[in-house]
Amino acid sequence: MTAEMANENEALHRKISELQHQLEVLQLRTYFGIQRLAGSDEDIRFYTRFASYKHFQAFWKLVEPAPRLPLLTALSSLNQHRPNTFSQKPPPIEVLLLFVMHLSVGLPLRDLAERFGIHHTTASRIIATWMHFLYNLLGTKCLWIPGGSVRAHLPPEFSAFPDTQVVLDCIEIFYQTPSSLLLQRSISDREIFKLSGIVNLLTPDMAIMVDKGFLVDNLALCKVYQPVFLSRNAQMSREDVRQT
Repeated sequence: MTAEMANENEALHRKISELQHQLEVLQLRTYFGIQRLAGSDEDIRFYTRFASYKHFQAFWKLVEPAPRLPLLTALSSLNQHRPNTFSQKPPPIEVLLLFVMHLSVGLPLRDLAERFGIHHTTASRIIATWMHFLYNLLGTKCLWIPGGSVRAHLPPEFSAFPDTQVVLDCIEIFYQTPSSLLLQRSISDREIFKLSGIVNLLTPDMAIMVDKGFLVDNLALCKVYQPVFLSRNAQMSREDVRQT
């Protein structure tokens, strides 16, 4: 091989490496997954509501050792439909990403299916599977923090409410409405509070903080901090305004 041919081969190898790198960059830009979001905590917060990529990974490490049937079932669905963008199959963490994106951003099934390269019925099956999976997994964990720890870490804004143990609220998640009028009946915040089990954890030396519509005064065995209701044709007092 002449020196000229060797130089040409070396130039071709460099060109091939450069093109491979450009292809990987292009694939990463068109591929929607955790690798694309990993470099931006702002994107992580928007699409998942986790504070950072580190927090998302920490949650994944908590749920990943659990029984893997729902993970593998959903993962096999992704592998059947997703383009072979990378040399390896997408990890199960991508399935979790799809699920939390549906919860946090409210993306419809068609949008999720397009982003992850799957059929919309597959996206629906993944969401339903993970909803039941996490409900059963997280529902067995007690997230109640001891009162002493809560008081030790209360922010300065709570100086007027030093015995606050927990702030309670409810959020509505819209889903497909069933045709049966009986099944369309909604559950109230008060009923959710009764069924949550929190009542059994409250003691008289504690207090809870709730919004106006959270009418649980006679259910809680403790003090309830709640914004003052404004009566008709009346103004709030200075004290009520300050407390609210």
